[in-house]
Amino acid sequence: VFDGRPDEAVKEYLGQLGAAASQAFGDNPDRRGNGVIRFTAAQIRDDQSRIANSLVAGKAATFVFPYENPTGIKKAVWGMELHNERGVVVADFDSRYTAFPDDLDKVGVLTCHVPNLPLPIGSYRVLIWMWADGYVTDVVPNAGVFDVQTSVFYDSVKSPTMKDCACMIAHEWRHDAGVPSATAAT
Repeated sequence: VFDGRPDEAVKEYLGQLGAAASQAFGDNPDRRGNGVIRFTAAQIRDDQSRIANSLVAGKAATFVFPYENPTGIKKAVWGMELHNERGVVVADFDSRYTAFPDDLDKVGVLTCHVPNLPLPIGSYRVLIWMWADGYVTDVVPNAGVFDVQTSVFYDSVKSPTMKDCACMIAHEWRHDAGVPSATAAT
């Protein structure tokens, strides 16, 4: 039982989920699903394809998930969510969003490549899930954890943190000096 402020309780709970990531594919009481298809591991790789616990915003990241499918179910959908240290889903990567072919084999590896990681500085947790034949086959809410400690996302020395935003979006500002307000947007 935790005795403290609500924000401290949330931080404690999320810390426990992060610590449990090392046991995510073993004895994991938070794991759910009927087990017909199971993820067997997770890797987080940086822009140099090295296994990493720390990533750089503005550079590539790759998430790798081996699976086992002993019954040979072919049709499935899967996805990954990234949660910030407050538990907020900041990114949702669902295979249905990209019209990815959904035929599985008895064993395989699902890989999600993010060419330009748009996350502010902070700590994150990876949740992965699989769904087939109308049933949830596997949900691993603590499949991995990583930090974003630096950023090259913007061409600036200033990097947002999670207190500033949930994600970063490439954008450009324009200034039209001396232009009347009625014509500025054209």
